[in-house]
Order: sequence, then C-alpha cells, then structure tokens
Amino acid sequence: RSGFADLYDFAYMPSSFDSQGGKGYAFVNFISVAVAGTFIGAWHKSRHCGVQDAALLNISPAALQGLEANVKKWAGQRMQRIRNPALRPFVRSTPSPAA
Repeated sequence: RSGFADLYDFAYMPSSFDSQGGKGYAFVNFISVAVAGTFIGAWHKSRHCGVQDAALLNISPAALQGLEANVKKWAGQRMQRIRNPALRPFVRSTPSPAA
C-alpha cells in the first residue's frame, strides 16, 4: 500500500504477553540505506497506521544494523519458545534487489 512491501528483509514488533498487544515500537531492516531514508521521509512524524488520536510516529535508526545482526539477536533460542509464529521476527528468505 505504501510502496515498501518488498524493500525490507527483517521486521519484528515485540509484543507484551500480558496485554496481548504490541509494545509500541518495531525493528525493520531495509534492503538499502536509500530505501530507509525514503521510508523515514514518508513516515516520520505521521499517522500512517490509521489511528487519528495516536501520537505521531517517531522513526529513528536502531543501534543494531543489518540483516545478519538482527537475525542473530532476535531469532535465537528465546524466540523459539514463542509458539505463535506471527509473534516471531519476520525474515525474508530471498531479499528483493534494491530498487
């Protein structure tokens, strides 16, 4: 819908198991620095998620960068305990070429 569907290879939105909802942040690894910059330009300080009374989105770079580093951190043994695959990190098996 917003043009970024095939431009990331990793995404993870941590969930609170107590409230069964997201914690209010996510990690997305884009396939290039240029794509990340375009995403920031389109989404930073916006309300793209369809909730008009929500706070504006704050997009910022994470301390950890790159597909391999994110997979190493987030796809480890602690994630295997999560039975619902929808709550685990998404890793694209074959990254799309940079546009």
